[in-house]
Amino acid sequence: RRYNSIKTMLIQEHSKLSKIMTRCQTFFESIGEAVEKLDLDNHLVKAMHVQEWVNVDYQKRVLHGYVKSLHVNRFTEGRTVTVAFDPRSLAQVNGMAQDMEKVPEEMTMEDALGLGGCTKANPTVLDNDFDEEDEKDMVWWVVGDMYRQEQVELDDTGPGRSLPRLTVTYGCYQLEFQVKQSTIQTAGYGVFVRCVGFNSQPGQPKIPFKLQPGELLDLGVYAPITPCDCKED
Repeated sequence: RRYNSIKTMLIQEHSKLSKIMTRCQTFFESIGEAVEKLDLDNHLVKAMHVQEWVNVDYQKRVLHGYVKSLHVNRFTEGRTVTVAFDPRSLAQVNGMAQDMEKVPEEMTMEDALGLGGCTKANPTVLDNDFDEEDEKDMVWWVVGDMYRQEQVELDDTGPGRSLPRLTVTYGCYQLEFQVKQSTIQTAGYGVFVRCVGFNSQPGQPKIPFKLQPGELLDLGVYAPITPCDCKED
């Protein structure tokens, strides 16, 4: 069987090759070689990078930095990006954070997120060395304009019992995420979303809500991940 690339082969033959890759990794480590090699000639090295997110209290955070290095896996051809954050930007973010929320000086991430952060910082970063695969795979986080988290009583919850609701305003749209009983029998509770536009005019067609390719809307921390994410209530 022939494959167009090593990546395609690994996707289709992953179960067979996992043991081989483990042995190869052990071999390279035994001779002092790294499984991942530096890609210092890549045009993204030293490119600006920006990340934004909301913490557990729905407070917006923005962090600036640059791409310090890229690593390419010898077997999967996958890349990881190491970002070094600007000391002043890092000090500002960590100065408002709890101990468990503090961001390290450097962070290694998947190629898609690393490239997306570069594109967010500089939309023309791909113009000089355009790669269609890079553009297709890149992602980056965007933050809503307002967040509201509340407990509401619904008709089917019974007296004195409330369920969580998250309302996110993004541009001229409002997204409402509500936990409630599913209409499917024995399915239990689920999360249901409703979108309302603020730009609707009488007699005019509604403009559908959509994100740009690669954009991921940050809905906040929806479940405790670290001790600092837990709330007493």
